[in-house]
Amino acid sequence: MRDFFSGIFKKNKTSNEKKSTSMMTKIVSVIIAIVLWMYVIGEVNPEILSEVKNIEVKLVNVEKLEQAGLVVMGQDYYDVDIKVKGRRSDIVNITSKDINAIADIRGFGKGENSVPVEINLPSNLEVDSINPIQIKVTLDEVVRRSKPVQVEFVGSAAQGYIHDTPVIDQPEIMVSGPETFVKSVDHVVASVELNDIDQDIEKNYTFIMVDSEGKEVLGVNSEVKYVSVYVPILRVKSVPIEVNTVGVAAEGFEIVSVTQIPARVEIMGRDEDLEPIDRLTAQRVSFEGIATSKEIPLSINLPGDVKLVNPNSQPRVKAFVEAIKSKVMFFSPTEMQITGLTDEYNVEIISTNSIKLIADDIESVIETLSKEDITISLDLSDLEEGEHSVGITWTSDKDIKTVDVEEGTVEVRIAEAE
Repeated sequence: MRDFFSGIFKKNKTSNEKKSTSMMTKIVSVIIAIVLWMYVIGEVNPEILSEVKNIEVKLVNVEKLEQAGLVVMGQDYYDVDIKVKGRRSDIVNITSKDINAIADIRGFGKGENSVPVEINLPSNLEVDSINPIQIKVTLDEVVRRSKPVQVEFVGSAAQGYIHDTPVIDQPEIMVSGPETFVKSVDHVVASVELNDIDQDIEKNYTFIMVDSEGKEVLGVNSEVKYVSVYVPILRVKSVPIEVNTVGVAAEGFEIVSVTQIPARVEIMGRDEDLEPIDRLTAQRVSFEGIATSKEIPLSINLPGDVKLVNPNSQPRVKAFVEAIKSKVMFFSPTEMQITGLTDEYNVEIISTNSIKLIADDIESVIETLSKEDITISLDLSDLEEGEHSVGITWTSDKDIKTVDVEEGTVEVRIAEAE
């Protein structure tokens, strides 16, 4: 019996020892697995920090600004750089498309605002840093203003033709946008190409807004996209002007010449209006009593719908005036030429006094006049022997207005030649 129970006891003891050994093996295996997992996580797939650049920041609640009469101006693209923290396997393939960056501009006002940037990442990642943490967003008030429309011509009409003043269906249009931009708009420009055209133009044209220097202003809108422009294309003709001038200069002065500036003018109009015109007339111009050179604009009589091509360059007529001056010159009797005396006679000039000449003319003539320009002479034709009082005559190659000879006679004695 003892041996029986003893055998049973030994058998149970062996069975328990085996169970205990199996449990220990399992525990060790679990511990080894945990260690290996921690090794893999820590060494093979560690937690790392990675930088992602140029992530676009989207503005949200923009519609709230529009309701408040505000608009974002200037910059329309914002970006930031961020550093992301997470496991290597989660980070290695991440791109900017996986990251959502927003800036809520609700509640901000006119001017420059610093708006915080919010970053949304996948749940297994976290943001370490954002650069910049805020973006600068400038808000401006939305305004509407009326701006004048101007036509800018590109090229020229066909030879012999010219464009007249354009007619615009809307001389002004309403533009809107940020107040800063709208204020910088000086006018609206519609460009019309002529391209050697000889017919009237009537067409819709797009336009741009420009500042006072003609540079395009962006960021503004208009209520219309086109303006209708009508451009008359007219014939050009060059004709002279007929001017009637009257009047004399003040005493002691003389009107030397009258000049029309320009001599011809260009007019424009329809063929049927220009055909009968070979000259233009101007209203009478008076220079009565002037003492200095004077220029007077001409008032031209233009028939019908005929116009001057250059209305800002008004034709004019100018009178050139000079003062009347005198010059005194003395000649000795021996400086006189004797004419009309035959070889049968000799002449003796009895008078010994100098001969005084006074020449009167405009200043420009008198200033250059000298004794060499004047010849004085005695004409003895048909005179017989004896003493005679002979009148002095003068000649000149210059067109001198008047020459007075004081004591205009000379005593001479004519005798037969020996």
